[in-house]
Amino acid sequence: MELGLDFDDKDFIEEKKTSVNESRLKSYNAKVCDPLWFENTEIQDSETAANIYKFKGDHRYYHKQYEEAVLCYKQGLDNLPMTNRCMRHDLNESMARCYLALGKTLEALDLTQNLINTSTNPDQTTQACVLLQQIQQKQCDVEGEETTLKQLISIHPFNAEFWLMLKECYVQKFSARGLETLEASSQEYTKLLTCLVRARLLIRSVRSSVASFVKERHLKLIKEIEADLEKLKPSEACLDLAKKHLGEDIFKLDNLEDEKERIDQLVTVESVNFEDRWFKWNICT
Repeated sequence: MELGLDFDDKDFIEEKKTSVNESRLKSYNAKVCDPLWFENTEIQDSETAANIYKFKGDHRYYHKQYEEAVLCYKQGLDNLPMTNRCMRHDLNESMARCYLALGKTLEALDLTQNLINTSTNPDQTTQACVLLQQIQQKQCDVEGEETTLKQLISIHPFNAEFWLMLKECYVQKFSARGLETLEASSQEYTKLLTCLVRARLLIRSVRSSVASFVKERHLKLIKEIEADLEKLKPSEACLDLAKKHLGEDIFKLDNLEDEKERIDQLVTVESVNFEDRWFKWNICT
């Protein structure tokens, strides 16, 4: 008995035609913008205005017209809805960078402290802390810079650059007469040695997975670290202990396959007091 439920070839042919027609209707024409289009574009609403003023400010910042850039960023803020917190954060950060470039560190500091207080994610906090460190460096605020770098390392303990920046901060703070003058039994010596050994371990841990131009920079950094270690002259026993203590978490992280385990490891690192976590290892002194 035939029920007439089978398909004819024409059913599939018709379906194919329909699909082709639909794809034609969904064609997309890319929007083309002329160079500096934002300088003469018509502003339609407040949110569009905020974006346009941001583009104008960025263009002036790139050309080192910092005063003009600040005015553009302020106009962007004036036109920005209060609900757009992400854009407001971005505009305030841009203004702070302008003030820093102009040498107006107090204005830059005020904005940056507010950025840190209103940050809603680790990326925003990191960017704001990096900016704060640059301001403190310009103000020669070594104590403040040390605190900020410790905060950055607590967020990113596997960033070798932050460890080397902390080392430079300690060089200014502890060794005006040179690294060679530090006593091996002092806390100052331990802190400098920690930064150098930790940075070297981190750089070496990624040497097989970075691009060639990064390798060149890493080789240069390793040479600088080796030169500083030569000045400190740590004993072999002290170096071995430092590598064991300061490289333990790097080894663990490299061998954790589960992403949740990696996150738990990072949270554990962040929750420990900075001084206890990084500077209590040296029993050689």
